[in-house]
Amino acid sequence: MIETAIQTITPGAQAITTADGKQHIHLEYDTAADNTEVDNMIQAATRQIEAFTNRICMLTVFDLHLTGFPSGGIVLPYSPVTAITTVKYYTDATTQATWAAGNYYYSLYENPVRIRYVGDTYPTAYGYRNDAVTVRFTAGYTNADAVPKSIRQAILLMLGDLYTNRSDAVREKFTLWQMACYGDRVIHDLTENR
Repeated sequence: MIETAIQTITPGAQAITTADGKQHIHLEYDTAADNTEVDNMIQAATRQIEAFTNRICMLTVFDLHLTGFPSGGIVLPYSPVTAITTVKYYTDATTQATWAAGNYYYSLYENPVRIRYVGDTYPTAYGYRNDAVTVRFTAGYTNADAVPKSIRQAILLMLGDLYTNRSDAVREKFTLWQMACYGDRVIHDLTENR
């Protein structure tokens, strides 16, 4: 069984500005501490929405690490994918090689994007590393205006919940229920508008 891990190499910008967040939660005070708290909540809300939808809001560079080449191709975990930079693999314990782009193909219009092997053949990767194969790719929308409104609204909804309910009382059940309800609408909207 091929195991995977994902690593963020270059994080993206925020899809929701501090000013938009403060306006949404009707923040009465405007201090540096308030701005920091709102920024942290926007980041937390964004990460939750991204994890729930498997869609990255703003351009972010990732490394997908695999313990080997899976038969049938490599499925990238996030969308929208805008670029696949490299596919690298270890030939032994210390030597990493770059697999030539002519050996694989993909379509950025697929969701999820799958890297397929030309002739269904792939090299043998050194099997005693968690990062025997590494795919560097970029996912996310090019700017905040390109992020679907439903995702931006879901982030604001989560931000409002985080700001209003800043204690642990009832937090877990309410957030999961809210995410399930709104998340279904977001996913439906995204699949309808491909």
